[in-house]
Amino acid sequence: MFFIHIPWVLLLGLSVVQCQNNNPTVTLSNGKIKGLSQKTAYKGNPYYSFRRIPYAEPPVGNRRFEPPTAKSKWNGTLDATKEGSQCVQSINPVLGSEDCLFINVYTPSLKQDNIPVVVFIHGGGFSGGNSSYAAQPPDLFLDENVVFVMFNYRLGIFGFLSTEDLVAPGNNGLKDQVLALKWVQNNIHNFGGNPNAVTIFGQSAGAASVSYLMQSPSAKGLFKAAIMDSGTSLCLWALDRRARRTAVTIGRNLFLNHSTSASLVNALKKVKYTKLQDIATVTSNLVSR
Repeated sequence: MFFIHIPWVLLLGLSVVQCQNNNPTVTLSNGKIKGLSQKTAYKGNPYYSFRRIPYAEPPVGNRRFEPPTAKSKWNGTLDATKEGSQCVQSINPVLGSEDCLFINVYTPSLKQDNIPVVVFIHGGGFSGGNSSYAAQPPDLFLDENVVFVMFNYRLGIFGFLSTEDLVAPGNNGLKDQVLALKWVQNNIHNFGGNPNAVTIFGQSAGAASVSYLMQSPSAKGLFKAAIMDSGTSLCLWALDRRARRTAVTIGRNLFLNHSTSASLVNALKKVKYTKLQDIATVTSNLVSR
């Protein structure tokens, strides 16, 4: 399995909100998005949902195995009414896409400016999971007047490949999380949220992620409180002690016998993502035994 090896730019922008035909439109620092007006499942309170908001450039091609890059500006109005793809996971069949770095925001009000924020980090052993509504419904939080945020981060080999050197130091999945939290700081006021009242909340591998974020200088100032449910960075499953061995073995199983980290990583970048996911999952499970 792929686990853990162990920077704040504030962009100022004006928030513009329009609500027409149950499709609220919000103007962010890098473009407009269109969401949905909905009601909570329990108390029937109105709220607004914005899904599939890109917080990073798609980590495809040469960006595979690299730290995330903040999403550039887009033209027109982005459709944020549907779920984005989950990150690559599972085998037989492989699910998801490499273009998966999306964030979902659910808010009880677009007219307030001081609502507390909960950012939920999903679990799944750093190899599965997603930020969909079905995975973690936000209704209970919304009924308590909380802005609820979820995001995808890269998983498995795509998020945690490491050659244990400067070529691929690893933990890009955690770096995705840091970039998502920076996005929250820069944009959550557009959804009525208070960037100074952000709580990160993780379950299982998400809880271990919260633990790592609490220790990381890269995440300093990005949240005020933290909740860990069923996991910490001290869990045996939360640290990969065979990262380089796993990376080299994956290469060999793909008949990529490269002598240097750079040549190995460059070769792995060219392998079709479904094939890479299949081989990496089987290999990492065997190596970790």
